[in-house]
Amino acid sequence: DQKNTSLQNELSARQRIELALKLSQTKFITIFDASPVAMTVSRMDGIYEILDANAAWCRLFGRSRETTLGTNGRNNGMWNSQQDRQTMLDSLVCNGSISHFQAWMHASDRQAGIFCEISGKVIKLDNEALLILSYEDITRKHQYETDILALNSGLEQRVLERTRELSATL
Repeated sequence: DQKNTSLQNELSARQRIELALKLSQTKFITIFDASPVAMTVSRMDGIYEILDANAAWCRLFGRSRETTLGTNGRNNGMWNSQQDRQTMLDSLVCNGSISHFQAWMHASDRQAGIFCEISGKVIKLDNEALLILSYEDITRKHQYETDILALNSGLEQRVLERTRELSATL
């Protein structure tokens, strides 16, 4: 009788733990998918298979979850440069995280590329290394910065020319 009570108590405790775990997983999935930040979760195993992509990521890259899951950056056409991808992955392997890595990416529903700032971290769950990456579209910001640099360069050139003209007249 005492063994039955002990087993029932242990079973009840395990059921409470399982329920809490399921609730925690549900919260994570809800937050992950509702996030306005484009994110993926990949296996950190050398192949980097995408295990999950949130709705913001699907919108940014114009891809469905169904066609994305199970692919990786080598075979899904996301990266404009495989060298950029490898540089990012090498940094992740070495440091365990990456912050503000910039690269041109390709969205399936646009002809123009997307200039992304990518940040991420390697985490361990149940002895499996996973990679969580976030992607921010900074294409407009990059274009504004390029335009400002061009304007500054043009202005400097005009100042030099005007200075030469003034010097020649003196």
